[in-house]
Formats: sequence, C-alpha cells, structure tokens
Amino acid sequence: MRYVSVVAILLAALGRVAAAAQPQETIPIDQAFEQLKGYDYGQSDKALRAIELYVGRFAGDAARRAQVAERLAATLAEPKTPLAAKVFICQQLVVVGTEAQVPLLARMLDDAATAEIARYTLEAIPGEASLEAIRGALGRLKGKALIGAINSLGIRRDAKAVAALAGLLDSADVEVTAAAAESLGKIGTAEAAAALGKADVQAKALVALRNAELQCAERLAAAGDPAGAAAIYRRMWASGRPAPCRTAALLGLAKVSPGSALPLVLENLDSQDPLLRATAIQLYSGLPRLELKKTIVEQLEKLDAAGQVLLLGALAERGDRSAAEAVAKRMDDKDEAVRVAAVRAMARLGDAAVVERLARLAAAAGGAAQQPARASLAAMSGAGVEKRLLAMAGGGESAVRIEVLRALASRRTRGAAAVLLQAAAEADPQVRLAALDSLAVLAEPESYAKLVELVTSATTPSDSSAAERAVLAVGGSLAGAAERLRPVLAALEGGPIQAKPALLRVLAGLGDPEALAAVRAWLDDADAAVADAAVRALAGWPDVLAAADLLKVAQAAKLPAHRMLALRGYLRLAGTVKDPASRLKMLEQVRPIATTTPSKQALLAVLAEAADPGALVVAAGFLDDPAVRAEAEAAVLKLGRALARVDPPAVRAAMKKLMDTAKDKAVADEAAAIDEEALKAPSPEAAQQALQYDKKRSDSLKAALAKRAPKGFRLACYLDCGPDAADGVRGGPLMRVVVGSAHFWPESDRAADVRFGTIWFDGQRIVFECAGLNPKKAYQIGFTWWDFDHATRAESVLLATGKGDREVKVVDKTQLPSGANKEPPGEKTLPVPPDLYADGSLRIGFRNETQPNAVVSELWLWESEAEGK
Repeated sequence: MRYVSVVAILLAALGRVAAAAQPQETIPIDQAFEQLKGYDYGQSDKALRAIELYVGRFAGDAARRAQVAERLAATLAEPKTPLAAKVFICQQLVVVGTEAQVPLLARMLDDAATAEIARYTLEAIPGEASLEAIRGALGRLKGKALIGAINSLGIRRDAKAVAALAGLLDSADVEVTAAAAESLGKIGTAEAAAALGKADVQAKALVALRNAELQCAERLAAAGDPAGAAAIYRRMWASGRPAPCRTAALLGLAKVSPGSALPLVLENLDSQDPLLRATAIQLYSGLPRLELKKTIVEQLEKLDAAGQVLLLGALAERGDRSAAEAVAKRMDDKDEAVRVAAVRAMARLGDAAVVERLARLAAAAGGAAQQPARASLAAMSGAGVEKRLLAMAGGGESAVRIEVLRALASRRTRGAAAVLLQAAAEADPQVRLAALDSLAVLAEPESYAKLVELVTSATTPSDSSAAERAVLAVGGSLAGAAERLRPVLAALEGGPIQAKPALLRVLAGLGDPEALAAVRAWLDDADAAVADAAVRALAGWPDVLAAADLLKVAQAAKLPAHRMLALRGYLRLAGTVKDPASRLKMLEQVRPIATTTPSKQALLAVLAEAADPGALVVAAGFLDDPAVRAEAEAAVLKLGRALARVDPPAVRAAMKKLMDTAKDKAVADEAAAIDEEALKAPSPEAAQQALQYDKKRSDSLKAALAKRAPKGFRLACYLDCGPDAADGVRGGPLMRVVVGSAHFWPESDRAADVRFGTIWFDGQRIVFECAGLNPKKAYQIGFTWWDFDHATRAESVLLATGKGDREVKVVDKTQLPSGANKEPPGEKTLPVPPDLYADGSLRIGFRNETQPNAVVSELWLWESEAEGK
C-alpha cells in the first residue's frame, strides 16, 4: 500500500499540470531534465510541466516508474542542484519513488533545508526501508523535524516504532510528547496501548495522551480485540480523570462490552455531573435488557426533576415495562416537565390501567400534558388498551368520551363502528361530531347505508359535513358505482328537503356519470337552497364530465352568482386537461358567454387566476375591446408573470400584442420586462432535452475531446454530466456516477456550450466509480467545472481506492470559475497515483467546501496506450 500524506505539496504540482492542460510536452524531455538541474524559484516552469506529464505517463508501469525515479534521483543527488529543484523532484518521487531512493532521502533528513520535504517523500514510499529510515532518524532529529518524523510513523501505523515512540513520552519538549502519544494512538496495537497506559506526561500533554488512549482503544476494537479496548476504557474510567474523559470511556465501554458497562451506567444515573448523568441515561436505553425494576425505581426517587425527565425518556425508548408502574406515578408529579415526560413514556410503557388517566389529561383544557396524552392514547400497545377504549366510548363524561373516540380513530381500531354509530345518534352535539369524524376513518362497508341515513338526519351544518365526509370515505372503498349511488339517490328522492343539499354534495364527491345526471336534474329546483347546492356540486365536480353542463349554467343561469360559480368550475376543469390543444379549445368556448361589460370583467377576473397558457390566449383576445381594456391588460400581465418560465412562446406572443396596443407606458414597460424574462427562460422541454441522454451527441463530444489526448494516452471514458451517467466498454475501463443529481442551469447555454450547463450536483459530495482499470497502465482524470449561477462554490477533489479504504485529496479547496462574474468554465487534468487502482477500481469525489453544493460539468479518463508507456 502506498501512503500519501503530502497533499499540500502535491497540490502545487497538480495545479501546474491542470493549468497547463497541454496535449503534448512543450519541450523535449531530455532538455527538460537538463534545465531542471539549474531550476530555481521565479524561473519559467515549462521544464517542470513537461516532467510532470512524463512522470504521470509512466507512473503505472513498475519498470518504467523505477527508471524515471532513478533519473530524478540522479539530479536530486547533485550537490549543486538548487533547493527549488530538489523540492520539485521530491514532489515527483511521491508518485514514482521506490526503495532505491530511500538512502538518498534519508541523508536529506539531516539537512534542515530539505528535512521536511524528504520526510514527506519517505512517508509516501511504501515498504519497510522507508519506515526504517524515518524510525532511524528519531534519535538525531530535533524540534519540528522530529515531530514530523513522529507524525509520519503514526500515519504509517508503524508497529516497530512503538518502543522508540514510548521513549519520547517523557520528553522535555511537550510538543514531542504530544506527537508521540498521538502516533501511538494511531498505531493502535496492544503494545502501543501498554505504553500509553504507563506514561506519566506533563500537564500540557494530558489532552493528547487521553485522546491517544481513546483512539488506541478504537483501533483495537476495529482490529477484533474488544477485550483490549475494554481494558483501556476501564483504566480510563477508574483513573479519576475529568468527567469528559470518563464520559468518553463509558461510551466506548458500552460499545465493546455492554455487560460490564451496565453497572457503571446504573451507578451514574444520579451522578452530580450533568454530562456524566446524561450520558448514563442515554446509554441505559441501549444496554442489554435485565430485570431492573427495583434499581430504576430507586434511581427515580433519587434524581432531581431534570434527571427524572432524562431517565423517563430513556425508559420509554427502551420500552422497559418493568418500570411502568413507577413511571405512571410520575404522571401526578408536582413538576410539570416530569409529568409530561411520564405521559410521553406511556406511549411505550402503558397498558389498560392508564387509559382513563390519559383520557382525562387529554380532556383537560390546555396544559402541557394534553397533547402528549393524546399521542400516548393513540400509540399505546399494552395489554387491554383497545378493550378499555371501546368500553369508555359507550358512556361517561362527554369530554373524556370525545378524547376516547378520537383515540379510536387515531389507532384505526377495528370493530369500533357499532359503538361509533350509536354515539353519532346521541344528544350531545360534541360527542356526535367526534363520533362522525371517527366514522370517516373507521366505518366499514356494511355501515354505508346507515351513514347515508346520518346525512339525512343531521340537524346542524357541522353534523352534516362530518356525516358527508364519512359517507365519501366509505363510499370510495366500495367496488361498484351502484353500491355507492343507490342509498344516496334513494335518500335524495325520499329524504327531507333540508338534507338534499348535503346529498348533492355527496354525489359530487362520488363523481359517477349517473351521479352527474342526478345533480343535473336538480339545477332548476324550486327550492333555492337545493338549486344552489346543485350548482355548487356541479362547480366542484372532479372531472371534465361536468364541463358541458357548467358551460350551459355559466351562459344561462338566472343568478349572476351561479354563472360565476359555473364559470370558475369550468375553468378549473379546463386546467386539468393535459393536451394543450384540447385545453385551448375548451377555454375558447368561454369567450361567447361574455357579451356584456360586467360579464367580460367577471370572465377576465377568473381568467387572471387560471395560470394557464390557454387562459392567456383568451385574455389577450380582449385587449382590443375598449370597454375592458384595463381589465384585459391587468389579466394578461398577471398571467404573463405566472407563465414566463412555463410557456415562454405563449407569453412572448401575448406581451408583444400588449406592447403594441398599450397606451399606458407603465403597462408597456412591464410587458417588456416580462417578455425579457420569457426570452431568457428555457422551456421545460429544452431543459428536459438538455438532460436527455443522446448517444450521437455524447459520441461527438467524446470524439472532439479525444483529439486533445496527451501524448501516449487515449480517451477511455467520457461523461457529459447530467445526460451521461455511465461510459466505457466491456473488458475495459468503465466510469459511472454513484452519488449525484442531474440539473440544467437555465440560460447557461447563452454563456457557454450546453455541456457546461448540464451537471451532476450534490449537497455534500458527488462520487464516481471507475472499474476495469489496468494496474500496469497510467491514468489521468480530466474534468470541467463552473459556478454558473453563483460566485460562492468551492470544492476539493479526492481520489480513493475502489473499496474506499484509502483516500487522497488531489485538489484542495478551490474556488470555481463564476458564471455570475462572466468567467468561463474551468478545466483540470490530474495524474492518478497508481497504487489507488491496484485492484482495477477507483473512486473519484468532488466535495462541497462552501455553499450551496458541489457541481461538475464533465469528467473523463485518459489511459496510457500501452503498458509502461
């Protein structure tokens, strides 16, 4: 495995490669190496860019990589090589360095000017030789150089360094002590744990030591040694250390040894330290179930109000009914927070014994416990709850019964219809209403006819509405139209006159053709209330079957209010028609209805609220009518604002007509502004087309990009992000997106090619997977990114193994080019460290570093044409 922790150094090199983005080296490689011998800061970096590409080309071939490394090392060994050149060479050795360069780099550790870069490079070279070189330097390095070497051994998790690092724990330099402790924690072996346990460090290094012990315990647990981890946690717990440290130890112990953690948890449920107490209570809910009734009762008695609230919540989360009796007593506690917590806990712990108490709390006007009591009544699953609720629903105090009836509905209690129907016929209006509301949820098909009878017998508007809802709820579950309609039609013919409006509303809710015919028969009834109900039922009809009837009513009804109701209902139905031509045809039939100025004004008022392209066409037709010009202009402007991004062509046509006819400059200016907005907005079809996968288009983009391949490379995969989700060939490299959402930036195609405006995005990280890579070949990734609609996006780029067990940041937090600032999209090319795809797979991540999200426009993969070339 190759370890690369030198991201900060790599970034500069990668940035130069990306900035160059040249298809070939700018100068011959031999000339570049010759110039490298004298390179210093401030000089042209053309030679460096050529060498970077050269290194990237051969990084995937072991033999050629070794040759490149030796050539670099030869220049590095020259005494006259400037420091800037040495730094650059070490950057390249991070990618291609082998054990052959270790002796040279080890000697550089003794030079203050090169110690840091040499140590970084050694850290990146896999194998025992590099570790031995860093380990061997511990005795002669000082200050920051020593701390760096210690850190490298920790990053590499060098188990052979434990003894040497343990010897540094008593250093007079507190930073050295802290670094040694942290590295031992990262190494995380039993020997490292023992060294940390024996350490007696300065006070300033205590935090580092404790953190190292915790990390060491986590490493041991992850490596399959929970007993070793538990030993560390127990030692930390018993050490008398500060509460945060003991709390962390308790949390760790609960993970690796729940049984041994349980006594400590119970002991600290009443701890005087708030953090420790809260942690113990939190852990209690997840530890093994035991018979703890006596212990918990005792703890509840000891705790203050805040502690009781926490423990009651833990008991509820745990569902520990052994403490139900003790918890129920707290429902009468003098502290309101405790009472509320106990009531909430009943949702998990309660049974029939607490139903009445909860119902009374739910019935009490106001109070913090009312809503929790209702929630617990609805959620309790203890023994006998349903039976007790049904018994209480049959009689008792009205307020309590109402809560019980509501609870039955919330619980979806089966078999409750009989008691609910009985309650729905009682004298108490509130009980009746609660029963009717519950019947809408619980009534069964066998109750349908009785529910219709409740509609006809309703004596108040509230009862009538509730009974209607119940009829519609049950009627909707009946399979046949005849079953739904027969009881309603019979009641409509033979029922009392005052019930007919409600029954007509029920027919509208059922919506069958036979129901429509029945409603139509009552439109001209002599009873004004019945006729009004028929018109309103028609206006609220659920489908276009009623459109023709509504048009007739809108044209011929005697009452203006009925004409307006019918017109609104007709326009609503027209808006539900999906086909634009059919919808426009429906709307155009409205125009002949408006023959007087008041009717035209009324029509325009309704059209203005329709937000439909067809309504806009009809409204624009009135712009030439002097009697309603102002109303038509207002309607057209309102519709234009609503539809500018929905149907730009229709809006632009209407705005042009308005600009041509408007006499008021303010109206013309507003129309021009809406026209401009519609001009910029792509139609939904355009956005959909931009994100639609088009093989011909993708192949064309891929062919154009392939012509820019770096020398010795070919284009293996290409994704136009958004339209393309995957690319590649069977048996060769494959690339696909695994985390990301597609989007198209409206108007982006006015500033750049559409491929830059189609993106994959994610609030945290966009992730791509590559498979089928050849470990013997070299690879580079290329991508474009663009912050089209902001000037805030910043991202980093990370490469990882296919398993995700190792990750390298190859581009640090970088501000994207801003379209908002008229900047064009940016392009980068990066070599891929070969050890990351040793198993043929690779993960590529674009991580969001600011706001609002991470984006990428294109992504591609270059593959060397031959192994070792």
